[in-house]
This record gives sequence, C-alpha cells and structure tokens, in this order.
Amino acid sequence: MRLFIAVCFSDDVLDRILKETSFLKDELSVASFSGRQNIHLTLNFLGECEKKDVDRISGAMERISFEPFVMTMDRIGAFSRPDGDIVWLGVDGSDALRKLHDNLCRSLFESGISFDRNRFKPHITLARRARGHIGTRTISPIDAEVISIHLMLSQRVDGRMVYTPLYTKRADAVSSFGV
Repeated sequence: MRLFIAVCFSDDVLDRILKETSFLKDELSVASFSGRQNIHLTLNFLGECEKKDVDRISGAMERISFEPFVMTMDRIGAFSRPDGDIVWLGVDGSDALRKLHDNLCRSLFESGISFDRNRFKPHITLARRARGHIGTRTISPIDAEVISIHLMLSQRVDGRMVYTPLYTKRADAVSSFGV
C-alpha cells in the first residue's frame, strides 16, 4: 500500500486553484496535469506500507492536536527535473502548518512509522513532466482552511492515479472561518 498524509481542499478552494492556474495549460508545451480530485498538500509521504500499518498510522494521527487554521497559496513555480519540471502552487510558511507537520512527524516517529524525512517544502503539485518556462510568479491569494488531515492510499487504476482517504483526523476546535 502506497500511503501519504495530506491536507485536502473543499470544492470552493479547488475551483479557485483551477481558475487561478488555468493559464498554465496555454503556457506549457507539454505537461501531465494533476486531476482536480488529486489536488492536495502532502504533509508526510509514507511510501510502501503494510496493511497492518494503517492502524498505527491512524493512531499516530489521532494523538496529535491542532486548531483549525488558514493557509494561503499565492505563487507558482517549478522544481527542475531532467524528465520535465514539477510545477507547483506555493503555500505560505505559516507557523500553524509547520507545527502541524512537526507534531505529525514526532508522532509517526514515536509510533515506529517510517516516512520521508526530507525538508518540508509545502506545495501543491499542479503538473509533472512539464516543458516550458514558468519561473516563479505570484497569483491572487487563495485561502484554504485546514480543519482536517487525511491518510491517503495512492494507487494506479486504469492507468490513472487514484487517491482514496483511509482515515481522517479533524482539528480540535470548531471553525469560524468564512462566517
């Protein structure tokens, strides 16, 4: 089972992301775009896990505590790769997001779960194997409230990546965002 822990977005936020980034389809000569249903922010990539690990991972998620918070996506850039760039939507380095990531890492480690320990670079992957010059540019800010995180199963079905939530951890307090 290929697993990761992610922040997923509401339909309204997904609509805004797709609207603000729609120009990419005209500017990139070649790209494999993320499907709307696959747009997320990865907190921890866990990789190949055994089915028996799902309970330990969900337990580690349940042991953390976080309040709802708002993160802002406000820029587009690319990670250079020989087979084509990864085009990303940048997320502000909010203290709440970093704290959530750090607490999750600590809980996973204490539960004996292996995970990718690379430096956390909060971003949303918009396209892979992209050709064309993107540079880094700002877009109209998109605010997204983080009220839950999800353990996701990643699998290829009929040649397409499908992400399925296996467990959801909700924030500890009631939200007042957008009221």
